[in-house]
Amino acid sequence: MLKGKSIFDYLMQIVSIISVILFLVFYILFIKTKIGILQVLAITCITIAYHFIIRLVIGNIIPRFKRKINYKSNWFKTKDWELKIYKKLKVKDWKDKVPTFDPEEYDMEKLTLEQLIINMCNSEWVHETNFLFSYLTLLFSIFWGNFYIFLITAIFASLLDLCFVMIQRYNRPRIMKLLEREKRNIKAK
Repeated sequence: MLKGKSIFDYLMQIVSIISVILFLVFYILFIKTKIGILQVLAITCITIAYHFIIRLVIGNIIPRFKRKINYKSNWFKTKDWELKIYKKLKVKDWKDKVPTFDPEEYDMEKLTLEQLIINMCNSEWVHETNFLFSYLTLLFSIFWGNFYIFLITAIFASLLDLCFVMIQRYNRPRIMKLLEREKRNIKAK
């Protein structure tokens, strides 16, 4: 599991492993002692592990379908109402401050604009899927109770993914305009 593409991939794997180990330690201690805080710690650790592991899994599955992405589809078109929201949220001011999982996927010197757009769509798709899978942890509460622990972690995890979706949807129209301009220039020659 410890073969990764980037420092973030490596860190996600380490956090996943540590969280699973801590879950086992806290859960075994809870079973032996019945001290409630140990159960809460075990639940928190397994929830953290889930969120990291599911992101690693989704992040490794979806890119396999990258060639099939149609960046011109309605799904990937940023709507006017979205741009108004992004302006109010000042996405422009903070979008460059968040980490990029794989910076090579956005290297404008090595990629064509079309490849870059496809990578942006792929990233959006990964984060949208992660957003949805964040709420599957609510099912854990069926077995362990403590619904609010699962709800709080699901909300935080999904909002984090939503930030990355917004960045892709904010940036892509600009890259699309560059691509259109490039195509017009090629036709003009």
